[in-house]
Amino acid sequence: MKDLDNDKIKDSTNDIQEIDPGCYFTTACMRHMQDSFNNNCEELRALNWFTDNFITKEEMEQYYQIAPLVVKAIENDSNRDVTYAYICENIINPCFVDIKTGDYENAYKRYKSCVMAFNEVYARKELQKKLVKVLRKVR
Repeated sequence: MKDLDNDKIKDSTNDIQEIDPGCYFTTACMRHMQDSFNNNCEELRALNWFTDNFITKEEMEQYYQIAPLVVKAIENDSNRDVTYAYICENIINPCFVDIKTGDYENAYKRYKSCVMAFNEVYARKELQKKLVKVLRKVR
């Protein structure tokens, strides 16, 4: 079992952010709830460390393709305040606690189920719009 070492988290987060934009959901919440988060908050560093060490490359590739669509849809939703509060209370905070206590299996299960649920609710519409645009161009 890997320990959550702040130096390792910092190094891992820097590596991810040079390649990818980071954890979209956490970053979006950070931007939206600036009084609770900042660019170097412990939650963001821990979640980036976790995804770098416990989420497969294939899952992360899928996440980085779909998550921007989810965040865009949330941003365009009139209930975004409620959605971001839900993400913080039901995804970020519990995963952060699980990671800090070493319960990586539970953090993974929560992460996976929440990402899948948000993909279904928010990304499906955006993906359908993109598909329609592509199909119209093909005609």
